[in-house]
Amino acid sequence: TDMAQNIEPTWSTLRPFLLESAQPFALPDPMPFDTNANSAFMGITREVYNTSVNLTADQRAIAEFWDVSGVGKPSLSAHWMHISSNVCFQQKMPFNQALRTHTAVALGIADAYYVCWEENLRNTRVRPQPIINRLIDPTWRPILKGGTALEYVSDHSVVSAAAAEV
Repeated sequence: TDMAQNIEPTWSTLRPFLLESAQPFALPDPMPFDTNANSAFMGITREVYNTSVNLTADQRAIAEFWDVSGVGKPSLSAHWMHISSNVCFQQKMPFNQALRTHTAVALGIADAYYVCWEENLRNTRVRPQPIINRLIDPTWRPILKGGTALEYVSDHSVVSAAAAEV
């Protein structure tokens, strides 16, 4: 897709730092695209829509904390590196331990992007907004501005899971 060519088009061809390959993390294919009102695909599309229009104040605050799209906002990687720095500071880690922590998080993030792009280039999926606009609510907009990365699998989910695990 055009999106795959816009963001890190060759990321999945890079050699990972810690992984042998992305194969152990291969995901099942996403559910089939199906606009039938009773399909599983439309069920999750309605779930995205219903959740977004009924957010609590806490849910909105959490979403805004993780918003890394837009001018003047950190990248997702930088966001996680900042979280790592805060943890090191709060734990009063000695320099060598903090250095190992930052290195492990950075390498985990890099390999997570490798796995994510390998999967994204194998399986593409449309983002929710065009489907919701076409079939549910033509005026709907996502809570946060979406990036140009592919949808399945979400780079935010993969990178955040890897960084949090490290």
